Formats: sequence, structure tokens, C-alpha cells
Amino acid sequence: YAPLSAEQRKREGFNLWKRHEYWAMKHLDASGNIGNDVKFKHEALELERTRAASRAGDPHTNLLNGEWVPVGPNAIQAPEVNWLGRVNTLAFHPTIASVIYAGTPDGGLWVTYSGGTAWFPLTDGLPCSAVSGIAIHPTNPSTIYILTGDGDASPSVNYFTKRGAGVYKTTDAGNTWNITGLNWQMSEGKVGYELQMSPVNPNILFAATSNGVYR
Repeated sequence: YAPLSAEQRKREGFNLWKRHEYWAMKHLDASGNIGNDVKFKHEALELERTRAASRAGDPHTNLLNGEWVPVGPNAIQAPEVNWLGRVNTLAFHPTIASVIYAGTPDGGLWVTYSGGTAWFPLTDGLPCSAVSGIAIHPTNPSTIYILTGDGDASPSVNYFTKRGAGVYKTTDAGNTWNITGLNWQMSEGKVGYELQMSPVNPNILFAATSNGVYR
């Protein structure tokens, strides 16, 4: 038979079957037989015991999990209790520890100069308010790139506000922004996922988008 096209695999359930097959193979022994159910139940029980100990504050599991503690905010009352919003990405100033940038799915790019005590918006003037990636020049931190569009957005929930316009660049730490060569119309519905700068050449960036990976 001729190989199935990508569209045929999707339409005829081939991809779905392969996902089920992959999951099932993890529960079989080397001969392809169903594994020891007692063994799997034991592993699940041990995992739950570890989680319970962590929740109870066991110092060994806390050390294993990295000593994570919540830093807030605790609650925002609008439109309902604990409606805290979402942050897509963080980036840190290469030399000033108190300067941190946060990209949000519908609120643009924010910066704190005080290690998180106060935050200020930097992209209110841009046509799109979704930021999914941040890249800061390592030796000239006033040069910052942002990838727009929220790749984690649900198309059924106010999707238009999550669309992107490409990659923007600032050379004055966010006071002014210009679109780069990677750009598109928001009406095209494209979004960004992640933006990375080469560790050896800051002129080289990689952008993962709904339209593929760009360099």
C-alpha cells in the first residue's frame, strides 16, 4: 500500500491509534505480554506516598523537589476569587538581578526593577497584547526581542486577542518598539510559542510559531 499522507493519518485515526499503542507498550514486558499488575500498583502507591510526604512538609522530599514556596499574589477579586491570570515567559537582565521581564498572554510585556515589588507595562502601544517569548542581548541588555501571539490560547476563548504580529525589537529597554523581518498580519491568526537567542551569537534567534520554526 502507498504510505498515508499526514491528512489521511489524522482523518483515519492512525495518529490516535499510535498514541494508544505507545501508551500500551509502556505497560508490556519485553515479550509483549501484559506486565505485572502488582508491580504497577506498587509503583503508583510509592508515588502517592512521596507526594503525601511532600505535602506534609517532609524535609527529604522537599529537598528532592527543590524547596519551592509560593510567592503570590494570593488572590485577586475581579472577576472572581483567585483569578490570577497567566504568565507565558520570564527573562532576566544579564547583570542586574532585580530587573526581570514577564511576558503575558493578554497583557503584554512587563518589567520590574525591584525584584518583583512593582511592575510596569512596556508594550501598551503595540497592536497585539500577547507575548510568548523574550530574548535579551547578553552584552547590550537595552536590546530586547519579543515574540507575540499566545500559542497556549484556546481558539474558543477570545482568540482574537491572542493573535500575534511577529517579533518586535527595542534598543532602548522597551521605551520604543519596531517590528522585525519576522512579521505578519494579526488577521492571519498566527501565534508564537518560544523565542531563543543563540548563546554564541546574539544576532541569531530562533522563533517557534504556529507556522513553523524561523531563524
